[in-house]
Amino acid sequence: MDVEVEKEDKMEMETDNEDTFAGATPSPARTPSPQIHSPNSEKLTAEETVNNNRVLAHLLAKAAKASLRVPPTSEPEAPPPVGNTLVFAPTPLEGFPHVHGRTSTRIFDNLEHQQMEAWLSLNVPHVFIQPLHHRYYPLEISPHMVHLITTEVEAALECTGVKVTAPTPTTEILKVDQAPFTYLVRGISTSNADKLVKQHCLASKQIGMLVFKAGIIAPTYLGSVEGVTVCDEADFDDAIRLIRNTYRIGLAGTILGEITASHPHLQNGCTPEDRTFAILDTLTGFKINLIAAGGTTRTCINIYICSPTDDDDDWVRLLETVNKTIYPDPFLRCGYHTNS
Repeated sequence: MDVEVEKEDKMEMETDNEDTFAGATPSPARTPSPQIHSPNSEKLTAEETVNNNRVLAHLLAKAAKASLRVPPTSEPEAPPPVGNTLVFAPTPLEGFPHVHGRTSTRIFDNLEHQQMEAWLSLNVPHVFIQPLHHRYYPLEISPHMVHLITTEVEAALECTGVKVTAPTPTTEILKVDQAPFTYLVRGISTSNADKLVKQHCLASKQIGMLVFKAGIIAPTYLGSVEGVTVCDEADFDDAIRLIRNTYRIGLAGTILGEITASHPHLQNGCTPEDRTFAILDTLTGFKINLIAAGGTTRTCINIYICSPTDDDDDWVRLLETVNKTIYPDPFLRCGYHTNS
């Protein structure tokens, strides 16, 4: 079911050029406003409550683990330059698969723990929204973001009473693309929450938004490979084989064999090499053509695998190795990873 975003700004203004109210007749009594159904009487389903509790337990365990480490110091990052040098290619007919980018991998990253626990303990209908483009909006901007999100959600659902809360970071924000990005939206009915999640993306001239409910989704996106020459489907298939074989004989393959030791579907005497081969057999790619400002085309291949682990640290370890990998080939040139 598509949710159409419509917004009409209507302003009626009456002016009175007279300096006196003499002779004015009182207006008729105001018609009582219709009763608005309050969604607050609705509760989360048992499944949604279980999902929230699972996410909360996972995040608290992750936070406890992270508290044992000494955070590295880094210099504040300068804001990115205004203007884009790349224009994305049109959406293909079959649509883009989900890409979990660096700034939107986990919707609860860097959210203050007390706020996170309160949000995930709610027993009334709610959703989580990330504004586009993903970035942290500081305190002086967040009221404006709350207003935009509230206005657009109410327009999309044709309802009133929506309540939006901005995120509070748990650590100091040093750069513009650092989490948290997530806003809490409540004061909606269960059916409206489901409508928003099914729509997933809302966009207007003022703001774009991604909508989520709490849940744990295993990561699958390994990054974007650039630099290979892909002219046709045969070249694309060769590029996927090149990437897969590079992982098999390199450090990425070794790490895959280690972090899949407890994989529930890769037991029964499987060796680390067996597990590596099984995971890499699920590796797929998706080609995207990026058009630069001068009209030249750059080809990137987004890489996906079946998630080998549910441990965040193991996944980060794999990504760090993959992002340093190069893919030399006498015919396809040399592929490398980008930050796309």
